[in-house]
Amino acid sequence: MDSGGDIHIGYKVALDKEKQFDGFGTGPRWFGNTRVTTSTIEIGKLVLDIFDLARKQLIWHGRAEKTLDITENPDKNYRSLEKAMAKLFQNYPPGSGK
Repeated sequence: MDSGGDIHIGYKVALDKEKQFDGFGTGPRWFGNTRVTTSTIEIGKLVLDIFDLARKQLIWHGRAEKTLDITENPDKNYRSLEKAMAKLFQNYPPGSGK
């Protein structure tokens, strides 16, 4: 870790894979055709902590989670990540009352 500075920013990033089930049915409630498909979706998670080095205490903690699809257009994923970051920082700085 570099020395100097007033704050330290720590982060953790994780990418999880989860199964998603989609069902579609036609006909009466318990009769007719039903089709279920599965797919794997990726969930990106970010945890961000900002520490005051002089006081040796946590200033702020934030979390963001977003579903990503690596087969989609990269620009769409980028826009999704921008929205997640905006949501992550909506309560920063602490006490801003945003």
